[in-house]
Amino acid sequence: MVAMGRSASNRNGSGFAGRALLGLTCAAALAACSTSPADSQKSTTSATTPSTSTTVPTTTSTTVPIPSAPQPTADGAANALISDWASGNRTAALSVATGPAVTTLFAVPYPNGNAIDRGCATAFPPATCTFGPPGGGDPNLPLYSLTLAATPAGDWYVSAVQIEG
Repeated sequence: MVAMGRSASNRNGSGFAGRALLGLTCAAALAACSTSPADSQKSTTSATTPSTSTTVPTTTSTTVPIPSAPQPTADGAANALISDWASGNRTAALSVATGPAVTTLFAVPYPNGNAIDRGCATAFPPATCTFGPPGGGDPNLPLYSLTLAATPAGDWYVSAVQIEG
């Protein structure tokens, strides 16, 4: 029976030869799928450089000319403008202030007695001078804030006016 069992097992491939053949087949298949040590040291690298573009915004600036008669002090320039406004003298106002500053101030009527000099702050730019109602006056009346700029020679002119209130 032993001999018979061997021959039967040889026929259906479950014997030593069949197992050896199966092992060789698997080894061959695995060898075809694996890489050699030389292949494992090879690497491929691809690098892409992203495309970039830069847009530079265009800047438009308008140069406002320096008035023709700037004053030696910020307070002097501010008071000259307020005085010209009080008398309705737009031409004289343009000699100590820029066109936009004069346009802003002259767009409202002069508040007779309610545009009192409240002082200037010139220690740090921008220099400002403020005018408004006298102490104890109506708190609902506007304040006039004048921004001043210095010329290269050190004289002062009013560069902007803001009306608050």
